[in-house]
Amino acid sequence: MTSLPYALLRLTGINFMPSNLFHRFLFLALFLEVSLFAGFEQAMWAGDLKIVTFNEDVTPKIGVPVAYAPARKIVTPLYARGVVLLSDEQPVVLCAVDAIGIGNQGYDTWREKLAEAAGTSPERVAVHSLHQHDAPRIDFATGKIMEEQGLGGKNYDNEYGMQCISQVA
Repeated sequence: MTSLPYALLRLTGINFMPSNLFHRFLFLALFLEVSLFAGFEQAMWAGDLKIVTFNEDVTPKIGVPVAYAPARKIVTPLYARGVVLLSDEQPVVLCAVDAIGIGNQGYDTWREKLAEAAGTSPERVAVHSLHQHDAPRIDFATGKIMEEQGLGGKNYDNEYGMQCISQVA
């Protein structure tokens, strides 16, 4: 027995695909529709979603280590930008920082302080560095090790990192 859509295509003289291929396509399309959207009505309409944005200037002072040397001049400001998603559940914070990298204790501290400021848990906070090579590194553990080895302030400035976090949070 031929399906109605396929029969209509045959009447027009257009043969897009063999019958068994058409049925496979139709089954796949229906399967995807059901699997993608079934059960998500509640999640999509769970409540009001509010989005709050933030944008904080975190430009370092002249002399703070950026990438491979101390900052000599400010060409463009650096920012920490993000959104806080507010709904019936705990807030979610997404933050992007103009930094060459954020690692170890630096990453953990960013998440903890932003979570505290937003009234959520650190697991619901994501912090990303944009990895531009004209920005500082924020990694308190590595900065501390460098200080212990007499290399403090050459590649990391932990004071600047804490100042950024306090300013944004």
